[in-house]
Amino acid sequence: ACPEGRFPRTCVFHFRCSRLALRSSRGKHRLTLRIQTSEKGAPMRSMPFHFIAALTTFLFSCVLPGPKAATLPEVWFAPLQGYENSHFGRVGVSDLQDLFKPGSDWERAASDVKVFKMLENYLRTSSDEDMRQALAFLKQHHMALAIEIGLLPYDAACPPLEGYDSDQLKIALRIQRLGGEIAYVAADSPFLQGLEGSRTPGCNQSLDTLAQKAAAVARLFRSVFPNVKFVDIEAVMNFKEPNAAQLISQWHSAFANEFGEPFTALHFDNNWNVYWQGRVRSVYDQMRRDHMAVGVICDGSLLDHDDAAWLTSAKNHCASFVQSVGQPDSFVIQSWFPFPTRALPESDPSSFTHMILDVVGAQHN
Repeated sequence: ACPEGRFPRTCVFHFRCSRLALRSSRGKHRLTLRIQTSEKGAPMRSMPFHFIAALTTFLFSCVLPGPKAATLPEVWFAPLQGYENSHFGRVGVSDLQDLFKPGSDWERAASDVKVFKMLENYLRTSSDEDMRQALAFLKQHHMALAIEIGLLPYDAACPPLEGYDSDQLKIALRIQRLGGEIAYVAADSPFLQGLEGSRTPGCNQSLDTLAQKAAAVARLFRSVFPNVKFVDIEAVMNFKEPNAAQLISQWHSAFANEFGEPFTALHFDNNWNVYWQGRVRSVYDQMRRDHMAVGVICDGSLLDHDDAAWLTSAKNHCASFVQSVGQPDSFVIQSWFPFPTRALPESDPSSFTHMILDVVGAQHN
């Protein structure tokens, strides 16, 4: 305790927030705080103005929040419905529809998913009953719906390629009819495939022509869903042009000029089996200069021999992107490979939904 008459100049009191809680009683809030001096039981007989001011400052430092934590990347989840692929054999998960059933075992993982992305085979082959169940589940769990589809109109004179489709409006109208709302259209490599994807003479097109055609298809979606946004997915390692960053930036500007607003994000579809860091980092930096959000598809590879190996690769790829390039705005947990074979249950480390928990947990840690 301080001697009488010498307080507070000759004493230093050390305080700590040992108990601080807001309690509610009949609609009124009460703040409970226990303050302890550095010497247990020390009397506090006088309370000069300067001491009260210092104590008030201390209390505000306890009650007010500290600096806001950095925003963590949002999670997109895009499981592939299992089917027989002509190149890879059986691909995708066998239990995709089970995700949308009452009591499905991925409650924790589902709460971390911001956007659920439906892929083309489910959009085209699911029954109305299954699609309606899926859309109701997403709405109930506050997940935005994205669809991955070509943003370029199919040209019958050219061989089919990724990035091109003929039924975009039909799919949009079906989802509307079944009670869904498309929040994002994730365009599947429209620029790479349209610019240099075809080996047929006359089928590759100029940047400006591609922007005009993509904007026309985007307007079809907008005619059904006025608030839908568009995401550009590009395999940036596959461009023949060395300065892919500048080229993609020009493509985005051309699309924005034609459509009237820009893509909302670029998602990297990466080739993890080559030295990718330099080019991906240059594109990432350019997108940041362009004020464009970025995401990365976290996937494994065809070299992985089972579910556990694929999931380990995919999680490592998420981590290596952050370490080598920077923090993305979204992690897209997606596969079009033979693995993983199951989405559920989230409690199984070899399931696809468990990967959501691992990715989110790694970010919090």
